[in-house]
Amino acid sequence: MRVFVFRPRPDAERTAQAIASHGFEPLIAPLFEVVRLPGEAPAGDFAAIVLSSGNAVPMLAEGPQGWRELPVFAVGARTAARAREAGFGDARSADGDRNDLIALIERTLPAPARLLMIAARDRNEDVPPRLREAGYEVVLWEAYAAEAVSVLPEDAQAALRHGEVGAALHYSPRGARTFLSLAQAAGVEEQALELTHVALSANVASPLISAGASTVLVAEHPEEAGMLAALEQVSQRLRPGEAERPQARGSLKRTPPTIELEAAAHARAEPDAPAGKPSPEAVATT
Repeated sequence: MRVFVFRPRPDAERTAQAIASHGFEPLIAPLFEVVRLPGEAPAGDFAAIVLSSGNAVPMLAEGPQGWRELPVFAVGARTAARAREAGFGDARSADGDRNDLIALIERTLPAPARLLMIAARDRNEDVPPRLREAGYEVVLWEAYAAEAVSVLPEDAQAALRHGEVGAALHYSPRGARTFLSLAQAAGVEEQALELTHVALSANVASPLISAGASTVLVAEHPEEAGMLAALEQVSQRLRPGEAERPQARGSLKRTPPTIELEAAAHARAEPDAPAGKPSPEAVATT
C-alpha cells in the first residue's frame, strides 16, 4: 500500500524510511517548507531549553556554546535524538505529547527556573503559558515558520486521480486542513476523502472528520510508532486479492469513521480553525 508523507524534509525522509521498513511504499509530498525567521537568539542565562518540534533543532544549534551544557527537554524521542546529534548531550524525551513534556519538566526541574522555548511562529500548542502558570519564567523564541505550499505536488495529484495511494499520515491539525484545501483546489477532494487517514491525535483527526473523510484512524499513543501500528492494522484487514485502495463509495455510502464527534457544550474552538468546524475538544475515540 502506498502512503502519503506530508511532512517537510528531512522529517519526511526519515518517516519514509520507517514506513518502508514496515512494508509500505511511501510517497513524499511535503505540504510545508520550514524557513528561518529573522532575529538573533535570546540572550541571558537559562536553566534548560524546551523543544516541541524537531524543526527547532537547527536553530538550537545556532545558539552559544554554553547552551550545550544545558538540559534539553524534547516532546519526543526523535527530537531528542536530533538534539544529541547536534551536540546537546543532555537531551531528554517526554515520549508523548505536550502534556507529557510539561510533566517531564515539572518532575526534573522544579520551579522557579528560567526556560528558553524554541518554537514555530504558527504553532498550535499552549506549553509556554502553562509553564508560566506552573511558576517558570519562559522566554519564547519564535525562530522559524512552516510555510504552506500553494499547490498540491503534481505527483500527489496524479496518485489520487489514478487511485495509486491508499493512506495518508497526518501530524497536525494545520497539516490536515492544508491537505484538504489543496486537494479541493486541485479537484481531487473526493479521492482525498476516500483515503485511510491516520492521525497523530484526536485533535489532528478533527478537521478530517469534519470534512467527511471515510476512514480516520487515531494512533493509540501520540507518536509515529502508534501511527505505523494503525497502518499495520489496515494492512492486515486487506483480504488476499483485494485492491489496496477501496473504490470510491460516494457520500451516501461512506463507512463510519473510527472517531466520533460529540457535542461539547463549552468546547473552546481552535484559534485558526475555520468557522463552523467542531473544535478539537469535541473529538472522542470510539
